[in-house]
Amino acid sequence: MSELTHGYDPVVRMLEIRMNIIERSLRKQSKQVSWVVAIIIALIINIFLIPLMKQQGDKYPLINEKYSQLREKEKKLAIDVSLAWSDWYHGVDRTPAPLTGNMAIIGMNRKEAAVFAYNVRDTECKQKGRHNYQAINQYGYLGCYQFGATALAQVGLVKRSAVKKASRGVRSGRSGQYQFLKNENNWTIKGGIKTFLADKSLQDSAFVNLTNFNIRYGYQVRVLGKHVGAAKHAGFAKAAHLKGGIAARNWYKYGKDSKDGNGTKVSTYARQAERAVSRATLFTVPDIQVKGYIGENAYTSLWDSIKKYIF
Repeated sequence: MSELTHGYDPVVRMLEIRMNIIERSLRKQSKQVSWVVAIIIALIINIFLIPLMKQQGDKYPLINEKYSQLREKEKKLAIDVSLAWSDWYHGVDRTPAPLTGNMAIIGMNRKEAAVFAYNVRDTECKQKGRHNYQAINQYGYLGCYQFGATALAQVGLVKRSAVKKASRGVRSGRSGQYQFLKNENNWTIKGGIKTFLADKSLQDSAFVNLTNFNIRYGYQVRVLGKHVGAAKHAGFAKAAHLKGGIAARNWYKYGKDSKDGNGTKVSTYARQAERAVSRATLFTVPDIQVKGYIGENAYTSLWDSIKKYIF
């Protein structure tokens, strides 16, 4: 093995120590350290670490790899800092607007929300020209919005404790979903999977609440805001629904695309929803069937939907 593998070379050892310090700092920064600290971290990287890694890159291939990774983190850090600075300088408000009587989804009016939900259903459960609310795909995802165990737990229909105890495949959505969801004891509603698949309005309510959760995340990571239009809200929300919030953030904030299990790009999902909602007035689609309508609290509708199954 090389000296690098054994850690004998003092130069490499020094690099490893410095990189570990920087990476720990970057992880802390992702949990919202101040922009001043972020600038200091960026200066340390550029003044001390980058030149040293360039010098040693030809001698140790692993350093080239680590150098590339560090440059990627530095680019993301620069974007984060510039957005934080811009928000502060221009007084941008990243607090999601409260939902009113004419809204079901944050950042969209009632018609835009209906068109967005219809677009997601077109992607997830359209079969022979119809939206199949009883659909179950080959991975065990359920209903017209293809909910997995983790998403169902997020909106309160599946017990979080059960998901935590489940296998890694269930938690990641890669395997064992259907077997897990067939067990009624894992649900918070009577009838479990049968009840969920049979109730369209329960599925719509769950979708609305999960979408609002994802959109709030979009505000938190400075992709969305009150100044951002409905189309971008829809694009981010669809990307997050189908590939996860981090994948949606990476596309909108850093321009880094990825694919889901079917090979479809996150950017494709995002653009589909953006186009649909930007032309919402041209479509005639059924309204989303939300029980116990949303009002000020984004989660009251879901609670009203499931109460009758619990009590």
